[in-house]
Amino acid sequence: MREKLKNVKYRMQKKKKEKVYKLLLEKYSSGRQIAALKVVHFYEESDGELAATKLHRHNFYELVVVMKGSGIHEINGHDYQFRPGQIFLIRPVDCHRYLYSEQLTLLTFMFDRKLLRQFKAQLENIPGFNDLFSEETEHIHPELIVGTATMSELDILLDSIAMGGLSDLPGTELIQTANFINALVLILQNMHNNIAEERINSDIGAAVSYMMRNFQNCIALDELARMTNMSQSTFCRKFKKDFNVSPIEWLLRLRIHKAMNFLSRSDMTIAEVAEAVGFTDPLYFSRQFRKLTGFSPKSYRNRDSGVLHIIHGNESFLENNNLEF
Repeated sequence: MREKLKNVKYRMQKKKKEKVYKLLLEKYSSGRQIAALKVVHFYEESDGELAATKLHRHNFYELVVVMKGSGIHEINGHDYQFRPGQIFLIRPVDCHRYLYSEQLTLLTFMFDRKLLRQFKAQLENIPGFNDLFSEETEHIHPELIVGTATMSELDILLDSIAMGGLSDLPGTELIQTANFINALVLILQNMHNNIAEERINSDIGAAVSYMMRNFQNCIALDELARMTNMSQSTFCRKFKKDFNVSPIEWLLRLRIHKAMNFLSRSDMTIAEVAEAVGFTDPLYFSRQFRKLTGFSPKSYRNRDSGVLHIIHGNESFLENNNLEF
């Protein structure tokens, strides 16, 4: 990769000075403070040793998560290698581009500096904030990374923000802001700099995202394997290596976790909850629920009402019935 980069850079230097493009948040956000895009850069052999995006800067902050692919990130004249799972922040003053020799998929969260100021006081209390948002030159591209499961959750949050950008309903921008802060906190809570030990499989991440979006539907193992371009056996082996359980067991736990939320926060019947989380047989749902939580759905609903404010005559007290899962 480094040798390819030298050759490409040499050819670039022989050309006339490159134009630097400027991207505006308004183009992506419809006048709001936030936008999000999943950007896919395709590589063709005709591109040469390395394909390169246009050199550009923007008038907004851009938080980038590398979903798939690797390459070189040129930023302010310096070159940094990147890989799946890596996170970096591009500031309004930064001039950058990507060089790559394989398909590159990026999760990009774009936001105005005014939005950051609104929540900075709270965000600064989260470990890792200063590492990611450092203004020091040597920390422009810190080696920070998140795992496959976190990337899958970020993928879903990005979709929600992007879909919100297409809506004019009152309150949509507030929902976008909440989803963005959720994504940022998720990153800060889960990122680390131990790149050597982190196992990242972007194809597995795509399957996890699919399960999280479609847990209420019938999902077949062969369907997930095809999605990752793997055989069933290879997919199951790699999934278990990353998550310590099989794909079907992980999906089962996800469904039960969703059912716990429905039981605590709705008046749906047990059968309705079972159907809502992807079970066709309420009895089978009840057996699996008891197996994983130690309670029947009915008992869990009766016990788990969150923090209760219980009043007996003139006396009152708080009781927390939350169960750990």
